[in-house]
Amino acid sequence: ILIGQRRPAFRHHGMVFRSMLGLALSATVSAHDLPSRPSTILDWQTPQFDAVVTTYLPNYLGVNFIGGGGKVVDFEGKRCLQGNHFAFAVNNDYAYNIDEDVTLAIEFGRPTNQQSKTYVVVYDKNGGGDGVVSAEIPSKATQTIQLARARFADRGDLSTDFVIAGGAMSWQGVVTQPITICDLRLIRQGNPSAVGSGSHAAVRADPASQALGKLKLRIVDENGDNTAVRLGIYYQSNRLVLPSGDAVAIRKFDQFAKVFLLPERAPWPVSNHYFYYAQGEYHVSLPAGRYTLVASKGLEYRFVNRLITVEANQASDFVINLQRWRDLRQNGWYSGDVHVHSVRSDAHFDNDRDNKALSAQIQAADLQVANILQMGNIAVTVFDQSAWGTSGRHQSPGTILVSGQEDPRTDLRGHTSHLNIKAPVIFPERYLLYHEVFEQVAQQGGISGYAHVLGPGGGVIEGLAMEVPAGLVSFVEILQQEFHSTEIWFEFLNLGFRLAPAAGSDYPFGRDYPGDVRNYVHVDGEFTVDAWFENLAAGRTYVSNGPFLWFQLNDKGMGEEAKLSSGEAINIEVTALLNPDIDSLARIELIEQGAVVAVATPEFESDGHQLTLNYTSKAQQGTWFVVNAYGKGHQPLKPLVATSAPIYVSVDGDKFWRKDSVEEIVHRLRSRLLALRNKDELQWEGDFFRTEKIWHQQWPTQKKLLNQRIDWAVETLDQLILSAVMEKTD
Repeated sequence: ILIGQRRPAFRHHGMVFRSMLGLALSATVSAHDLPSRPSTILDWQTPQFDAVVTTYLPNYLGVNFIGGGGKVVDFEGKRCLQGNHFAFAVNNDYAYNIDEDVTLAIEFGRPTNQQSKTYVVVYDKNGGGDGVVSAEIPSKATQTIQLARARFADRGDLSTDFVIAGGAMSWQGVVTQPITICDLRLIRQGNPSAVGSGSHAAVRADPASQALGKLKLRIVDENGDNTAVRLGIYYQSNRLVLPSGDAVAIRKFDQFAKVFLLPERAPWPVSNHYFYYAQGEYHVSLPAGRYTLVASKGLEYRFVNRLITVEANQASDFVINLQRWRDLRQNGWYSGDVHVHSVRSDAHFDNDRDNKALSAQIQAADLQVANILQMGNIAVTVFDQSAWGTSGRHQSPGTILVSGQEDPRTDLRGHTSHLNIKAPVIFPERYLLYHEVFEQVAQQGGISGYAHVLGPGGGVIEGLAMEVPAGLVSFVEILQQEFHSTEIWFEFLNLGFRLAPAAGSDYPFGRDYPGDVRNYVHVDGEFTVDAWFENLAAGRTYVSNGPFLWFQLNDKGMGEEAKLSSGEAINIEVTALLNPDIDSLARIELIEQGAVVAVATPEFESDGHQLTLNYTSKAQQGTWFVVNAYGKGHQPLKPLVATSAPIYVSVDGDKFWRKDSVEEIVHRLRSRLLALRNKDELQWEGDFFRTEKIWHQQWPTQKKLLNQRIDWAVETLDQLILSAVMEKTD
């Protein structure tokens, strides 16, 4: 059921597996509508390659890609690939599951002023570390590069093995540009040219013996119950053992995968960050020898990191006993991810399989609540959910999946998230009037917020400026993937608006997985999922990708308000904790109205897993306090951090805003809104490959509606300046 007019959804028209990629295609095949990733198998093969796929790739083997795909063209008498990036599937008979240095020879078409002068190859690499090579494109000759410890085990998207993209690496990934590729060849050391050498070429020897034994694992929690984990088993060469049939197949976009890659910043006790998901019991046949086994289950459990031996012609049984370092539920703190994307639709897929696989993934992160968001734009919806409200909740031991939506989404006004809703709310003909969606969600008893509040781009500031003054926004997403940002959030707090912080992985976009970032929400008494959402909206929460927080001002906790008289004492106590298998604490920061007012650091090395801060002052005016706790591994773009919701302080009725900053903040917001109002032509909008036609048709009408909302917001913000001036005068 949708409120408003339903838009068409992306539909699945078949999956690309290795068997399909091996077909000799006589024409360009337009494949399936993967959610937000239209994919095409191109008519361009060689004996070494089954297929070439061009697709919208937000991420490939851990590297972000920004830009479109490509096509086959006639170029200087040759059939060539021309576009931003291409994924290649190596013929399995030529090379599969190897571990050797391979030469890649690329014949580029002559670069032009419109084409990139550099390129990047991202490939499946054994042993840990990034499989990334970049170089300049030569003016004439074929370029050769070395792919160290190449694997080619069908682990890339759509069972491919590596990507070649025009462009260069940057902090945000590869910003792709057009290139032309006219020929491509792999050269292996063992057998340089022959097809069919996959089982004969030199493979890096791992165990001394090739005789097989059976490894039988049982993975149990602190209560002795079977439980789901992230699991990695590695040869002595640090090469991942490919998963057996017992590994859980997890949906990533519209395909099921078994092998995943943690980001380099993630805590993991071996340098090889490839892993898979296992639930309770796991069996695999392996060459006899010694292996490293790693298992993890979220932030509260200790890591398992042990050497095991598999005996030839024997079954080796091991019980993996997971141990909690802390159980935050005992103190009323329950974890959740506010931003996960995964199809749960019974229209084209086995919905029971979707729920079971997704639940295993969530359990392996030790999350209690996972918000599974249908995603939309003005044209379509993707990541369909089969049910909503209580019917859309799927409960398994320790975890609840809840349907929600990330929609509306534009680059003009930002991306919005709506949680715990009874039905999706969509108004395509009034798409830029976000407040109408927020109001309908509130009537359903759901809560609404803004995603990706991590910087000034993407329209998020403009969107917040229009919805926050109306009291429609409960939370802002300030922790996601490699990014943590409080600047925009703090400005709206200083304007006097209550907003809770939120954390969402945005899986499967980027490199985070569900639970890598999370909200801890405090629930008094018995836990219910409705109480979790109620307390999230009330701000009884903190966000974290590692540290745990306890924060109190006098007798008030996160999200609460202390009503004080002038001169009354303010006593603040903060405790931060951090699992020693993740990192040790570097510092705690106490922030008042955006400025750091106190810092605590460990006095001794042994203090690095529990740290306290105490602060005392006198109440003088309304204010607010927030706490940050950082791990030693914290870097500006790779944070290990926890951030609390504010504790608000009113003094003699003076509210918590920062009166002397109101005029400056409002002028900045006002200028951005007026710049948007003066935008006459729509040159680009998010998901333009799906929405361009509709936006060009509807832009004049939608723009008039948007301008009405901007006028309201500007007038409302101007009233804040007047109120601040009057209070300062009083």
